[in-house]
Amino acid sequence: MRLVAVTLLVVLLLAFPSAAFAQVPNPSDWIDDLTQAIQFMIDGFWYDLLALHAQIQWFVMKVFFILGIVIDLMTDFMAEHAFAPLITQSNSQFGIAVSMSFTIAMLVLGMSYMIAHFIRFNVVEFKSALTWYLLAALFFQLGPELYLSMNQLRSDINSFFYATALQTVNNSGSPLAPLNNNMTTEGLPMLPPCDNFGWLTGQPTTQPGAGVDGLDIAMSYMLATSEDVLGQPPAVFGNCRTPNPGGYENNLPFRWYYTDGYFDVMVSPDTWEVIPADDRERSLSMAAAAQYRLIGAWPLLWLGIFEKIVYLLVAFAQGLSFISFGVAAIFAFFKRTEGIARSVVDLWIEIIVASVVIALGQSLIVSLALAAAATQNPLASIGVGLLCAVLMLILMISAMKLVWNSLTRIFGSISQATGGAILTPGQVAAGAAVGTVGTAAAIATGGGTLALAGAAMSGMSASGIGGPAMNMAGGQLMMAGRMTAHATSGAGRAMTGGSSTQTLPPPFLELGEVESTRVEPLLLSSGPSSSGNGPTGISAPLPTPPLAPPPINITGYEPEDLLPDSSVGRRTSRIQARFTPADESATAARMDATEQAHLNADNERDDAALSSALNTDNRRDESAAQAQMDADNSRDDAVLRDTLKTIASEQKVTVDTAGLERAGRDLSAAAGALKTMADQQQRDRVAGRMDVTGSRNVGAVVADAVDMEREYRQKMDKPMLDGAGDQFGGRMAQSVGMQPAVGQTPISDAARFNAVGDQALRLGLNGGHIMQVLQEQASAEDGRSVQPATHDKLVQYVRMTTGTRQSEAQQQVGRFLTVAAAMPDEVRITGSIPQTRLGPTAERNTQPRSNITSTEGTDQP
Repeated sequence: MRLVAVTLLVVLLLAFPSAAFAQVPNPSDWIDDLTQAIQFMIDGFWYDLLALHAQIQWFVMKVFFILGIVIDLMTDFMAEHAFAPLITQSNSQFGIAVSMSFTIAMLVLGMSYMIAHFIRFNVVEFKSALTWYLLAALFFQLGPELYLSMNQLRSDINSFFYATALQTVNNSGSPLAPLNNNMTTEGLPMLPPCDNFGWLTGQPTTQPGAGVDGLDIAMSYMLATSEDVLGQPPAVFGNCRTPNPGGYENNLPFRWYYTDGYFDVMVSPDTWEVIPADDRERSLSMAAAAQYRLIGAWPLLWLGIFEKIVYLLVAFAQGLSFISFGVAAIFAFFKRTEGIARSVVDLWIEIIVASVVIALGQSLIVSLALAAAATQNPLASIGVGLLCAVLMLILMISAMKLVWNSLTRIFGSISQATGGAILTPGQVAAGAAVGTVGTAAAIATGGGTLALAGAAMSGMSASGIGGPAMNMAGGQLMMAGRMTAHATSGAGRAMTGGSSTQTLPPPFLELGEVESTRVEPLLLSSGPSSSGNGPTGISAPLPTPPLAPPPINITGYEPEDLLPDSSVGRRTSRIQARFTPADESATAARMDATEQAHLNADNERDDAALSSALNTDNRRDESAAQAQMDADNSRDDAVLRDTLKTIASEQKVTVDTAGLERAGRDLSAAAGALKTMADQQQRDRVAGRMDVTGSRNVGAVVADAVDMEREYRQKMDKPMLDGAGDQFGGRMAQSVGMQPAVGQTPISDAARFNAVGDQALRLGLNGGHIMQVLQEQASAEDGRSVQPATHDKLVQYVRMTTGTRQSEAQQQVGRFLTVAAAMPDEVRITGSIPQTRLGPTAERNTQPRSNITSTEGTDQP
């Protein structure tokens, strides 16, 4: 068998000599192929490991980028939807008080001038008071716009300093230029910084370099766009003109997979078998350089996060200062309390200066971070990153201090002006801390000793030791001791020592259920009397409150004083509203029944002790006070007689008393006629509230109010682009035929409606514009946006009406869309309407008010 096999093999070799020789491999080729395969495997593993590390870091970076975006959106929401309406509301509340304070200041100033001959005192300075009044009037008109403008100014200052820092780094004559050149030769140059995420807030920037912040610097350094972070293209590109071409994986910025990128797909491990060895080595070196890029990007990313937090704090502090000015302006007209308002103005200046310093410090940090990243040295990047973190921490602490100053500045000024009667937040925090420690000690020791210590601390405060904080801490300690003693003794008494079991009445039900519901009497138990033998309690049954009139459906009305071709009133004439007549006795009884019962019980318990104490004090002081008053009156009468004699001897004055008497009689007759007319009109009107529900109906009321105000200004030749301020609610009441009550806010949610009317009038918009905007916002997904064509028409209309630039008109239209989207879909209007607008149902409910019957049968529900 062996011989046969060998013979067969020899025959085959002789038959195919050349083919057999070709199939025999060269050992050197085997070794080269095996070495190359092993090298490709090792390099591919290293390449994949570097790519995986870069992808993990980019994923974490995207989380922090999104965190910065969320903080920016919070800042924008807080500025536009929280503080701006709140400033408008506070201005509406404090505007009347400021006017009254200025009037009082002028009266005091006039009285000081009148008695300057006898005594001189300088309480009000006319120049200072007038300056503060003009400043307050300007602030109440431009408060929200000024707040938003200061936020925009801070952003512009920040962008300017960032542009300066980048220009310094890229300048060939800069000492940092050699480091920057390394970034160009050994890595990839940065993208031009642009506003990547401005479109999320609805305010994209179109000018090159505008709106750039720390996150945008980090995005430019990472060669990334907003689509790389968010996964979707931006709705508006703005000044970022680098759209993603598509077709690349989204686990890294697309430019990293692009031609000449860090992980160029054209020289990836899949192509190593067909590309030159130099390209393969270059792909490995670029993958390694990507790691240095990632290390250098972290300081820039932390800069962006810290910057967003800092400006969130600054915006919060600035909003608090604007709200505080409404309170401080009330005291600005008197020299004694002028420092309260001055402290708020000083706080504004401090915030502006701090914003500039923070922006300058952040630009310096950007320069250092970019210079360190350009070296491609991890140690340099980490060291500079730590230094930048320390600097940003200092800036964050400064911003937190601004917030604390905004909280404490006005309280500190008021406390100083009142001699320490008002506690500052610092004193409250200190007292609360002491009280917390005291509560813990009371739990540990049983409470008796701690209550004694609290009484001692309160006594020290009364003696002038420690001030208000000591007094507050003592009160906390005594309360903690009493609570602990109560808990440990197991007694069923309250802290005051009385048994205070109360049976409260059930809440008032709806109108249809009141007839079948009996209100239980309210049992109040008074504490023990001072003598110890008094009654232990009283029972006082509460009467059932009278029922309020039911609501009545009414329709709108056509204003009789308008021209036939006028569009004003046409919308409200077609809406349905619900009017509820007011019954003063029922309302007062419903609101005050429970409170009055509690007050009666407390008063009866305390009257005896208070009466005896007051009688004793009055009898003791009456004689001394009367004697002093008699002496003062005698002295003042003598001085006044001497003064009048001197003036009478110097000047001879003749008075036509007959003319004065005739003028007085005419004035009295006119006043009587006016009073009679007013009483008659009041009898012909029904007071109550009108509820308008539905976004379309409420929008019709607002639109007609704007048209009425525009028509009034046109007739009276008044400026058409002035704001409405807090007077817009009265126009809304007039648009539905309501006469507002004097001294009462005519509408609910006055701040929001005033903001809509104020913005519409300042932009020159009419009721048609408002109805179109509200209709399109109602069908929008976000509840705010309108059709692009409508937005463009509004911008062009505002530009033509106000003469502003394109960018300013876009901002103003965006602000109007924001306040319009926040407008409530229901409004309650308080006032009075003619009785003829009510049907027979209303006539029965309001019969005690007037005997006039209704003549409009069409308005019945």
